[in-house]
Amino acid sequence: MRPTPTGEHVVVDTSRRAVRGAWREGSAVFLGIPYAEPPVGELRSQAPVPRRPWAGVRDALAYAPKPQRQALMEVTTIPEPGVSPDLAGFASVTEDQLLAAQGGGFPPLDEPSADDLLAVMRAVGGGLPLGPVVDGELHARPVPDGLRAGRAPTSRCCIRVTRSCRALTAVSASRALIR
Repeated sequence: MRPTPTGEHVVVDTSRRAVRGAWREGSAVFLGIPYAEPPVGELRSQAPVPRRPWAGVRDALAYAPKPQRQALMEVTTIPEPGVSPDLAGFASVTEDQLLAAQGGGFPPLDEPSADDLLAVMRAVGGGLPLGPVVDGELHARPVPDGLRAGRAPTSRCCIRVTRSCRALTAVSASRALIR
């Protein structure tokens, strides 16, 4: 590959076949290349299975579609076994979108050994079809006297679920608790 003017396409061969990318600001950019088969059927909740080679040249000019969001409730819906079609039917999610929802990324240059891998915990909430409905400030209680010596007994501390439900933020109504 050699740099060409921004916006020109570039095709390279990979282990899965050829992909078409574009030059942007002096770098070759390849977006949305699947790293594994979609996690459907027996592959659900299993380790990623390498993607089978494709025929021809695959466009890698844009990321894959993201999971559909229903406009009224702003909830990502992914069909699950045992979920009534009446509940899951308002969203059409493709296999590639399922793959995107479960994550992705760029493969490491060297294959890590099992000893090099770190444990990752991802807490996923459920049962919130109408979005976040809990505000931890409603459950905040004054800190009892003597529990935290030297701090105001009326200080409040709570956990607030952000609107996006992507982060849990500890909130303090008094800087005295944050030392």
